[in-house]
Amino acid sequence: MIGFLIFITTIALIPHYFLFVPFLYLLLKNYKKIFLSPVDLKKLDINIIILFSIGILSFLNLVIHIGQLDSSDSVFPYTFLMFISYFLAKYISKADLKILIIFLSLEAFLGIVEFALNINTIFLWESYFTKYNPTDLLYFRKVFGLSDNSSFFAEKIFIAILLIDFYKLFSKKTRAIMLLLFFIATVISFQRTTVLLIILFYLIKLSLYTIHQLRQIKLNISLKKIASNFILSAFVIALIILLLSKSSTIYTQLSKGMDRIELSGREKIWKHYLSFIKENLIFGNFSQKYYIDDRDKRELVHAHNSFLQVLASHGIIIFMLFISLIFININSKNFIYVSIILILSLFQYAVFWGVSFIDIALFIFFVKIPGKED
Repeated sequence: MIGFLIFITTIALIPHYFLFVPFLYLLLKNYKKIFLSPVDLKKLDINIIILFSIGILSFLNLVIHIGQLDSSDSVFPYTFLMFISYFLAKYISKADLKILIIFLSLEAFLGIVEFALNINTIFLWESYFTKYNPTDLLYFRKVFGLSDNSSFFAEKIFIAILLIDFYKLFSKKTRAIMLLLFFIATVISFQRTTVLLIILFYLIKLSLYTIHQLRQIKLNISLKKIASNFILSAFVIALIILLLSKSSTIYTQLSKGMDRIELSGREKIWKHYLSFIKENLIFGNFSQKYYIDDRDKRELVHAHNSFLQVLASHGIIIFMLFISLIFININSKNFIYVSIILILSLFQYAVFWGVSFIDIALFIFFVKIPGKED
C-alpha cells in the first residue's frame, strides 16, 4: 500500500503534497509504537535530534531576518518536512519496496513505449508534450515516463536500481530483467549523469566482487565456480571492447552532436551560487530556498547541486548539520549506495528538498540495513 502511494506522488499530475497521505497512513498504523511506548532516553534517535535542530535553526533564521525575506507570508521552514521523508523511510516495509519497484518498472516500460512512438510523454494534453522529429541524437528524443520531466524520470529509475541491489529484491532472473529494463529507460531519458553513475556503480561492484573472489581462491575451488567466473570475465571484456569500438558514437551522444561536452549551463549557475555563498556565508538566504532568475529560460533556477543549494539557502552552520546527518549514518553496508546518491547530488539538486522521493530513498539507505527486521 505505502509503496503504491509513494509511487503515485511521483506522477506528473499528482500534487507533491499528496505525500501526506502515506505519511498519515503510516502514522495511524504505527501510533502505538510511536506514542504509547515508553520513552527510553538512551535510545533516542540521533537523526530525529539533528532534523529537529535543522528545523529549529531554520525557523530562527527566518524569524530573525523576517524583514528581509522574499515573502513574509509564512515563516514555516521547509526543512521540517524532512521529518516526513524520514518517517516514511523508517516505517516502509520490504514488501512495500517491492511494490514500489514493480510500479517503477512499469513506468520504465512505458518510457520505452514513448521512445518507440517518438513522443516524450503519454500526457498528450500537457503543455510539455512533444512529438519528436526523427533523429539519431538521444538528447532530442528524451522521454518522461509518467514524470513531468526526463531528469526526475531518470532519477527514479536510478534509485530503483540501487534499492533492488541493496535489498536483493526479487529472484536473480527477475532482477536481471528489471535492471536491463531500467538501464534502457535511463539511457533513453538521456540523463548523462545518471547513466554514467549507474555504470560507475556496477564497475565498483564488479571490482569489489573480483577482490573478494581473489581472496577466496583455494586449491579445491569448484569447476562450477571457475566456469561462472570465466563467463563473467569474458562478458566484461567483451563489453569493454564493444564500448571502445563505439566510443565515437557514444561521444557524439554525450556531446549532443557538438564538438565538446557541455554542462547545460551549470558552470554559470555554480559560479553565481558560489558568489552568493561567499557574500552570505553565515545566514545564507535566511533559510528560504535560494533560486536565481534565468532570463534566457525565463524561470527560477536551482543550483543543480544539493550542497551548493543548502549552503546558499541556509548558511554554513545549518549546512554542517546536514553534513553531520550523512556522516553519522554512512557505514560499510550502505557506503556505496549513499556515496553514489551524493555524487548525483553534485550535479543535480537531488537530496535535501525537504519531502521528496529521493530524500525518502536516502533515508531508507540510512536506517533500513538489509538483514534487520522491517
